Amino acid sequence: MKKYYDKMIEYINKNNLRVEGDFYEVWAMPRVDSNGKEKTFGYIEILTR
Repeated sequence: MKKYYDKMIEYINKNNLRVEGDFYEVWAMPRVDSNGKEKTFGYIEILTR
């Protein structure tokens, strides 16, 4: 999970964005597909300026 956040922070810094407030996260429970692989659905909202 840390690798994912590192990529977001890198993108924010690279594009000179300023974060306003906190990150809002919503994650759905993991599901297993027909191949036996786990799928997790997530949504992250970051207010930037």
